[in-house]
Amino acid sequence: MTHAFKSILICVSLLLSCAAGARDIYVDNQNASANDSNAGTAAAPLRTLTAGVALANAGDVVIVKAGRYSDPNSTWYSAFTPARSGTQAAPITIRSEPRLAAVLVPRDFQTGSRQSTMPALSIYQKQYIVIDGFKAEGMMKIHHDVMGTAQHVTIQNCEIQYGSQQGDDPSLNWGLAIHVSNNNVLRNNRIYNMRSSGNNSENTGAVMNFASAYNLIENNDADAGNGIVYSAFGQKAGNIHDNVWRKNIARNAVAGFEGKGGTGGDSFCDNETFYNNIIINSERAFSLNHNSRHWKVYNNTAYNVDYFLNQWQLNSVDNQFWNNLVVSASNSVYQIEDLTTSNFGPYISYSNYNFLMSSASQFARWSYGGSSLSLAQWRTTTGMDANTLTGDALFVNAAGNNFKLQSGSPAIGKGRNAENIGAYATGNETIGVSLGVRPNPPVVAVN
Repeated sequence: MTHAFKSILICVSLLLSCAAGARDIYVDNQNASANDSNAGTAAAPLRTLTAGVALANAGDVVIVKAGRYSDPNSTWYSAFTPARSGTQAAPITIRSEPRLAAVLVPRDFQTGSRQSTMPALSIYQKQYIVIDGFKAEGMMKIHHDVMGTAQHVTIQNCEIQYGSQQGDDPSLNWGLAIHVSNNNVLRNNRIYNMRSSGNNSENTGAVMNFASAYNLIENNDADAGNGIVYSAFGQKAGNIHDNVWRKNIARNAVAGFEGKGGTGGDSFCDNETFYNNIIINSERAFSLNHNSRHWKVYNNTAYNVDYFLNQWQLNSVDNQFWNNLVVSASNSVYQIEDLTTSNFGPYISYSNYNFLMSSASQFARWSYGGSSLSLAQWRTTTGMDANTLTGDALFVNAAGNNFKLQSGSPAIGKGRNAENIGAYATGNETIGVSLGVRPNPPVVAVN
């Protein structure tokens, strides 16, 4: 028997033994017989979630019944972190049953103001953990401190209110966050009713990606509360790259999607991909700041926005836009603040096959809105958007936030590769939150 074959047999044996040993661990603080000295079975549940996650091994499922749960040992970086990691083949799953019946609450939660400076949940430096179906009255977070580390944590099917401030810094006010951690999934979560920390700057967001890469953010619905936090989906601190943002809904924000590299100019927000997203009632659908470069933004629908893109500094270059449907860009589709000429080319390297529903005469502006181009002038000056359309896209029911296209829509089949223009590229996409979805965590590429 070869050494390689022996190694395969050992690996298979380990996987089978891990699967065979996996168990359900029950937590139920409303059960009079619950006790942390119990076995953790359905008949003899544990009382605290801290005890449940302390027992969990790879492959185990911690089933948390209805009740309110706080981690008495939490810090600003860790709350309900399991004692051990799972594996790719056997993740540790922590699940509320019924869905949204178990409520996670920061240990310093203030009932009156609904403020907190600690998270409701934060998975710190452990790998292959699935958080499924909780309600939180504070921030939920995936956290690592070593740049470039893959955690493979999934937070899905959760509902997050209020958010939390990170320690003593009110500018770090987030609802759902990935903090210095790679290869994670945020899926099918609703974030709303954010509370103000007293700081409404660009660092605040309903969902925040902080110095992290190779993450998948999909089918979430984030409400920024009309500027209570700056962005529905934000990014901060540079060292950000290769994240995918798809099938999300961004609501009531200054920026639906915010990009922000390091303020020192030496770290970047690069190679981000955004598609099949809907941005509603926001000043800017996309906001680029501090070295946000090489973005691909396509098949998104922006409804009731002032700008589709607003960019400040000139170090955000080579960004591409196509198949986007923009409604009521009352100022312009594109605006680059620091630009002093009509040379948009280094910053917007490709723009075409978009659809504009607006009475505004300005397609692109620069010099803080002091100069502008109409769509016809933009085409002549830049050579872009030859196939971009204007008119009525014929939504099914825009007033009801149904942005699918009617059968007679002029945006159907008019995209770059004959797709529909807008978020519903095929017409069959599910965008935003779907109840009861419990997909397995995908394998996300490791850098």
